[in-house]
Amino acid sequence: MKKRRDEYYQQAALSYHQQKQAYEDQKKVFEEAKEKFEEVMFACCDESGNKRHRFVLEDFDNEDTIINVTKVEKTTIEWLAEKLEKRVPKAIARKFIRKQYAIANWPGMVEYLKALGAKPADFKKFLRVERTVDEKVIDHLSDIGELTVRDIAGCYLVKSQKPYFTISVKKGFDDDK
Repeated sequence: MKKRRDEYYQQAALSYHQQKQAYEDQKKVFEEAKEKFEEVMFACCDESGNKRHRFVLEDFDNEDTIINVTKVEKTTIEWLAEKLEKRVPKAIARKFIRKQYAIANWPGMVEYLKALGAKPADFKKFLRVERTVDEKVIDHLSDIGELTVRDIAGCYLVKSQKPYFTISVKKGFDDDK
């Protein structure tokens, strides 16, 4: 009985190892095909200047196969809140810059408050201010003309992520013929 159980466990381990190896081999083949595909499609997009391409494989007996390839280039915006705050009038900046104050040195502040008679400027050295930008408010102010591209120029960084492609395949007849 023990020998049969050991063989069962051994077979399970061997089967898993073989499946894992086959998966790794197939994954390597896929990654190579993906790399070649991206190389070709980047060249196609650069040559045509288009980010979308439609390929139709015609099948005269049945339906066509339509392949849509789209190059996706995502970007994020990092706002330079302090720079933006200095560049835009205070009345407008207050609408979209959110400030969060944190006491960086609590014992020092307590000691300082005990001494009393402090000036507000002296108190500020114990604070750390974090500024964030409410992008929706900036969009709204831009839409209504209260804020222009010139107002915010140089107050943000645009970061591009690595482009990638999406593919959709459908069966049917090409309506664009």
